[in-house]
Amino acid sequence: MQPIVSVITISLNSENTIENTIKSVLNQTYKNIEYIVIDGGSVDNTIRVINKYSHAIAKIISEKDKGIYDAFNKGLNISAGEYIQFVNSDDILDREKIANCVHYMQRNPHTDIINGDLNMINSSGETYEIIKGKKPDFWTKLEMTGMNHPTYFVRTSVYNDHKFNMFRIGMDFDWTLRVIASGHKFGYLASNRVFMKYGGKSANDVFETMKEEYIISIINGMSRPIALAFYYFQIIKKIVFNQMSRFIPIRWLYIFKRNKKHINL
Repeated sequence: MQPIVSVITISLNSENTIENTIKSVLNQTYKNIEYIVIDGGSVDNTIRVINKYSHAIAKIISEKDKGIYDAFNKGLNISAGEYIQFVNSDDILDREKIANCVHYMQRNPHTDIINGDLNMINSSGETYEIIKGKKPDFWTKLEMTGMNHPTYFVRTSVYNDHKFNMFRIGMDFDWTLRVIASGHKFGYLASNRVFMKYGGKSANDVFETMKEEYIISIINGMSRPIALAFYYFQIIKKIVFNQMSRFIPIRWLYIFKRNKKHINL
């Protein structure tokens, strides 16, 4: 029998995007999915959209929460699957994603987390950047380059040991550092793909995100001088990028970003 995969969507006022997210889950070729939606008490039409598909959603919770980390943990606490896949309410799963990941896990029993490729899309759904996933290394721990949390396909046992901590934005950064330190094994699968629109909490509050990740790095054992140096490096890099984007189209700037493939120019 196919193992159960719990797919968890968290949402807040996502009326314009969540329907495509839900459809991408329901249209998976892998069918033994427990779909859970955790809404943070939306005041727009998000709940109406969710209820449109209530016949195919195993569990729906809509109530105020303490933040993204709390919504993640609520979903984990009521899930029953052998594997967990989070999908944000403005992201889209590749149709074969879950099937490919289950197959990979069954062939690689010592792998705990599968990392994959994050396809950044514009408002028309066209991919303008692919952020290639990779396994953790030194630079990963500094910048999380190539550690694409929206693509993570995770054994439930890992989440049983490591829930999300109380960070407003960087809870996924903190979680990744902790599971790396705990010795959990990452794999990489190119067909483990998620399509993501630029934006979201971390993109909109970029400088606050950098500050929080600086604090998280120190909490997770990085020396303060190294964390501080990288913090200022990230700020300078962002300022330079923003200034360049005033004169050069952003999609052309991605050509120069390391570890990323630019397509559909």
